[in-house]
Amino acid sequence: MPVNPVARIAVIDDDRTTLAILTDVLHAGGFEVVSYRSGEEALAALWDAPVDLLVVDLLLPRMSGIDLVREVRARPWAQATPILAITALQWSAEQIIAIEDSMAPAQLLRKPIVGEDFLFIIQAMLAGTGRASSTAAAAGAGGHASFTPAPLPGDPPSLTVDLGTAREVLAEYGRALARGGLYVRSLQPLPEGTLVQVSLSLPFREQPVALAGQVVHAVPPESPEARVRGAGMSIALLDMPPDLQRELRAYVIGLREGAAAPPQASPRMLVLAGADDLVPREYTGFYRRSEVRVVRTPSLGAAVAIAERQRGRAALIVNGELLRGETAAAEIALLVKADVAFAAVIAGPELAARLPPELAAIDASLSPMRLLDAICQRASLAQRSSARVELQATMRGARADGPLSGRVEDISLGGLRMTTDAPCAVGERLEVEFELPDGAGRVKGSASAVRVARLRPDALEVSVGAAFERLDDDSVDVLRRFLEARVGAEAYRRYMGIASVSTQAG
Repeated sequence: MPVNPVARIAVIDDDRTTLAILTDVLHAGGFEVVSYRSGEEALAALWDAPVDLLVVDLLLPRMSGIDLVREVRARPWAQATPILAITALQWSAEQIIAIEDSMAPAQLLRKPIVGEDFLFIIQAMLAGTGRASSTAAAAGAGGHASFTPAPLPGDPPSLTVDLGTAREVLAEYGRALARGGLYVRSLQPLPEGTLVQVSLSLPFREQPVALAGQVVHAVPPESPEARVRGAGMSIALLDMPPDLQRELRAYVIGLREGAAAPPQASPRMLVLAGADDLVPREYTGFYRRSEVRVVRTPSLGAAVAIAERQRGRAALIVNGELLRGETAAAEIALLVKADVAFAAVIAGPELAARLPPELAAIDASLSPMRLLDAICQRASLAQRSSARVELQATMRGARADGPLSGRVEDISLGGLRMTTDAPCAVGERLEVEFELPDGAGRVKGSASAVRVARLRPDALEVSVGAAFERLDDDSVDVLRRFLEARVGAEAYRRYMGIASVSTQAG
């Protein structure tokens, strides 16, 4: 069997300890390694000295890792060279995507770095470029084994991997899938270098995806590693299409961050025109915590002017009472033409029916809290809207003075909002029990009322916001699976611009 050339990797990190560890791990994996402690030193040495992969610390002194990559990419040999960026900082999912896209092809890895995971990522990235490398295997065996497999008789072995639930997608994505690979558990793992055909089932795709793969690390049942992660094999996916990567990112953003908003940034300013009575100031304190600036004005013209100065990064919400009289048509046309990220009118049925499709209508009969939620959902203000899932579920329970009944209208891991005709008080402990939709399971436990508001002055029903104090063990798992499936599916749906997506909450 022919042996392919050894891959050459450059490591750039200003920390001596990290640089020594990464260099030793790569040497033990059978790679040729060159190391540098600054971007300037690396740039001078690599200007005309091609490497097969760069490992770059983002926080380098003077020249940052991103600036270094930008300079290196100017060389013809480095335009498609894979980059593994490493950092000790915490980044959100959206920031990780932005960093990876700015240095593409690239991936981001947080410190501290585990040697086995580090080698797996390196092998997967090199496999994705078709570049051969040798490895002494992450298990530390002596000698070198070719990364390119020997010819196999017939078709490659077929593997079926079913990631049918949101939790499985999140676990696999975090461990391997985001890096272009999978860990498949098997008591009889295939030899390293074996080409395989993977049939990958995902909750947001109706049909399995067929992908070519290659075994880059085998963990036999008798090995010490099997006691930690289970016997199996790490498989690098060689031909994952860009649209699948895009869908995975959208779905996982929803699972990890609760981001039901599209990938573009949420509006930085919310301009409310004539809405002081509909959305009182005490209901908008969360905006200050989420760095969304709120501007209030009684004038429609002033609101449009303020919003347009944000160059398309403002959400404009207008009380429909301002759009009455002879100038209503002109004012509606002004809203349609406004350069804003989102524009909506708080309107009753009559006005809502007359609004053009470019303007969203928000029900004027909603209570202030529900109106605020509707604004956040429509304007993609993920800080508030995404953490909650709306539903309609009949609730049965008890309070100190007797039984409790009503309907649950939204839920999160922290609590719920329900409507009831029971005279609840803030601070009161409530026992609640209800069935989640679509057969997702039953939630049972206790909650403390933190907000009570009458829906209308003449109505007996009140809206109660309650924070969970205790949930049954089964209820915790049931609720988490339900929210993961719903929030992840919504992020995927919004990202991809489709009407609906089937989910499995089990």
